[in-house]
Amino acid sequence: MLITMKRTRWCGWRLSFTAFVVVNFLPGGYSDSDPIENCKPKGGETILCNDRTEICRKLNLAVIYDVENYCSKGEVPYFNPAFICNCDVICVGALEEGAECSMNFANDYPKDLCGNGLDCISNGRTYTCQRNHMKPCVNRTIAYENAAADGMLSPGLLLPACSDIGKYGPVQCSTSSTCYCTDTDGNRLFGEAAYTEKDAMDCQCSLHWQRNDKLGLTEGMRCLSNGNLDSLQCNEDFCFCYNSTKKAIDQGPYHPTMMKLLDCYNESYHSPNYTNPCTVAEQLYLQQNPEDADSIAIGISLKPNCSLDGFFAAIQSHEENDFICADSNGKQIENFQFSVAEKPKMTCNCARRRHVMRQAGLDAFLPECCPNGNFKSRQTRGLYSFCVDGNGDQVGEAKYATEDIDCGGDCVE
Repeated sequence: MLITMKRTRWCGWRLSFTAFVVVNFLPGGYSDSDPIENCKPKGGETILCNDRTEICRKLNLAVIYDVENYCSKGEVPYFNPAFICNCDVICVGALEEGAECSMNFANDYPKDLCGNGLDCISNGRTYTCQRNHMKPCVNRTIAYENAAADGMLSPGLLLPACSDIGKYGPVQCSTSSTCYCTDTDGNRLFGEAAYTEKDAMDCQCSLHWQRNDKLGLTEGMRCLSNGNLDSLQCNEDFCFCYNSTKKAIDQGPYHPTMMKLLDCYNESYHSPNYTNPCTVAEQLYLQQNPEDADSIAIGISLKPNCSLDGFFAAIQSHEENDFICADSNGKQIENFQFSVAEKPKMTCNCARRRHVMRQAGLDAFLPECCPNGNFKSRQTRGLYSFCVDGNGDQVGEAKYATEDIDCGGDCVE
């Protein structure tokens, strides 16, 4: 079984996501042998920026994908309004915190803008560059900094990673445990790894699938367990090596029978037929239970629950009226188990974190879990106790472990 990204769906996927568009299968651009030639918008058919690379090319401009790192130190990027589809980036001066700024520009573009992480906000008399407390990620960062300045920094407090515009970044790291993927609002997505591997995480695949879900698309690119894109991508017709930094194909396309010749094929991870344990188990289940192919499980179904990497998701059906917290190979983690009545509240985030940390040899600060695999509301580390949210990150102030603390219940729901 190959990944279900079918050739007939390439056009919809390609036109929907500029960031993940594979425009050039061949060095010269489009040609008669281009497998997605039928997706290319013809002249006059559209004014949308679906085919941004081709539009910019016709303007003799190259698409700048890594806009955040395009400008020099002391500058910030600004899309030139003189060109359509954000084809040209202008680097303007970056104003520091507290500097006066303007919301109105006499020219077509400003000479300077508030630096990264700052907004131009009115103080009643004038506008100055400030950090915007109304943005949750910024507000949480300021709370962390204030706790550090007051000497009240406890071991469970999260220092969030915010984007340049104050939204949550794609990778958030809990203290001395694991990093996980989030959307711009801080909602958790697929993808987790030990905090020692944070520099290798970008969660691009998790964000790709979040966009797919919003558009009702059921097919797309395959992920790694940390939320990154798998460098080897296949559909029923061909395989190729995808470079997520350049957002382009590095090698291929090759026929699936030749995938082992691709430089991105990793024998320790990839199987010769591009399947992973859960997708194999799911295929076998559907062969034995064809009536469940298009059904939605209500209550207990022993159909495997697969993640975006083709391995097993954290919650798996076990026996009648029971679920378990499972590792990526589908094996139960410790003794974590719960009933069908509890399922709507269960995430197994704590159980999975314990498993990931143990796999990485990080046994010193394992979180405390409830029997159902969720976090215990109160966590203790060293001299301190604190309440946590569903991701195991501290909420509220920490207290000495000998003191009482009200976390609103024994388990996080």
